[in-house]
Amino acid sequence: MRPKRNILVVDEFQFFRDFAALTLARLGCVLTSGSSMEALELARRERPDLIIVDLHMPDLDGEGFCKVMRQDSTLAKIPVVVMSASDLPSDRARALRAGANDLLSKLLNRAEFLNEVERYLRDGGPGRLPRIKLETPVRIRCEREEHPGTLRNLSRAGLFVETRFTPLPGSEVYVEMELPELPRVIQVSARVIWRKTPQDNQTGGMGLHFLEMDGDSARALETYVNQRIVTGSDEVTARQ
Repeated sequence: MRPKRNILVVDEFQFFRDFAALTLARLGCVLTSGSSMEALELARRERPDLIIVDLHMPDLDGEGFCKVMRQDSTLAKIPVVVMSASDLPSDRARALRAGANDLLSKLLNRAEFLNEVERYLRDGGPGRLPRIKLETPVRIRCEREEHPGTLRNLSRAGLFVETRFTPLPGSEVYVEMELPELPRVIQVSARVIWRKTPQDNQTGGMGLHFLEMDGDSARALETYVNQRIVTGSDEVTARQ
């Protein structure tokens, strides 16, 4: 049996705090706070295993909350999931650039919310999402230069690209890809999470975490990946 965890939920509205506490009770001890500043003190005292914070808090928003977390040596390694009721592509980019591990929609139903949080507690978030294997060309742009690459695996939150262009982790790139049987070009900004530098005659590569894409593309990508996972039409993998 897995040990139960401490989960801190930070939201202005009592309704969502009650919803989260009831939904997540089976996973561990759920702490709640209606204030970001109060939540930071609570986090320093209780050291939760996961923090869930609303992007649009009135005292210190989710973006500012993440920045404070990542600059505090006692809190920096705690996973933070930001929640947002909006569908703006810029919200995800704001949260991730500030240090959030992921951004989730507040429109998730109870089962989806529980599954997402359980996944974070189990295996650490988007880096361990199910992935499908692909082999399709992509274009990578960085600082007005374009580089070719080959998409090797894909999840709803990121991808691995085989390429000789491997900027430092933390760098931001722009990726354009045409996926088999998907009638739209996906254009997304992404952050380099890790890289494998080219050696001798071997091509390198990099793992990318999506930052910003339009809502229609995000939904199309998630449907594309999920359908192939369910049907087994592509081999499902996980990053090692």
